[in-house]
Amino acid sequence: MAKLTDITPKRWRCANASSMCPAVFTLADITPKQHRCDVTVSCPAVFIAPNDKLVIIGKRCENNAIAHRVGPDEVAIEVDADMIKQALKEVSDDTERQ
Repeated sequence: MAKLTDITPKRWRCANASSMCPAVFTLADITPKQHRCDVTVSCPAVFIAPNDKLVIIGKRCENNAIAHRVGPDEVAIEVDADMIKQALKEVSDDTERQ
């Protein structure tokens, strides 16, 4: 799994690593290898943010059956279920190894 990269500007970083300090991280790409595509092509992907939230790129789902569940600031997306299952398994396996 890709590791998070700290991109916090040096002038904003804390001197004491044990302190709670603002930080900026890149998203870790946890898209399984068999679901990845060329970086110049847009395609489904799954990322994990430092706050343990998933960021998913997929096709907009325009299913009227779930439209009432999608809030004004939300978007329903569609991705291959296997991609999510494998990504979460890899994250779980990495966590168990630590």
